Amino acid sequence: MKKGKSFDNLLTDLHSDPLPDSAVPALSLQSDGVVELSPLTSEEADRLASCEQIINEGITTFLAVGNALMEIRQNKLYRANHRTFEGYCRDRFQLKRQRAYELMGAAEVVNSLSEKSGLDDLSEISDKRVNVVLPTRESHATVLAEVPEEVRKEVWKQVVEEAEYTAKPVTATLIKQVAKRAGQPNSTPVKPEAESVDHTHHIQRIKKAVGNAAPQEIRIEVRGAWLIRHGLADAWRELRGRPEWVINDKFKDTLTLVEAKALGVIR
Repeated sequence: MKKGKSFDNLLTDLHSDPLPDSAVPALSLQSDGVVELSPLTSEEADRLASCEQIINEGITTFLAVGNALMEIRQNKLYRANHRTFEGYCRDRFQLKRQRAYELMGAAEVVNSLSEKSGLDDLSEISDKRVNVVLPTRESHATVLAEVPEEVRKEVWKQVVEEAEYTAKPVTATLIKQVAKRAGQPNSTPVKPEAESVDHTHHIQRIKKAVGNAAPQEIRIEVRGAWLIRHGLADAWRELRGRPEWVINDKFKDTLTLVEAKALGVIR
């Protein structure tokens, strides 16, 4: 099978200098040692074939490839012809040890963020789970690996929400900024109650103006990223009577207040 250019970019050593071990702390870089050569059961042979097909084709993303490598490593599916996992990667895929562990480490980070981790079924481990927005770039997973595991989910949640709010894509820089804020104690002093500003008057004026606004003056914008995150893309297409709509992260639908009330999405 001929490998495409995208696969070469995925599996070859992409870094002029190896990444530090700290870049992939979710997976130990310690060698598994040497195992005795032994035949695989028919079930193990089938799993190995499935994993190798995923790695050979470089399908989906680093996530599928990393999970396939992890299954082979954890279950020692390489043992029929190789004594070490590293030797197997080198001989079977011309894959350097460091690169293999980078892919597995990045995949492990994404698994830790998902609602369903594990390697029971590779077909269930995807970066397109319903109701779960997961990193789709290896560089994002690598940065998240540096975030302590106990706050990683919260950091990623804030990153997704901030990107959605600003209508900008997730970047490694944004992840670092949010992680830095999460790791710092709140140094902003709380204002004494007497010094707090009362916005009640302004809010009441705005509410009154909205109530008297013409139907076309106030609009509601529904973003595709929000619909996807909550698993509502199909529901929104049906509600709007537009089955042909392609709802992705850049999708936006704007409704007037009258339209929104007619649909029943606001009261």
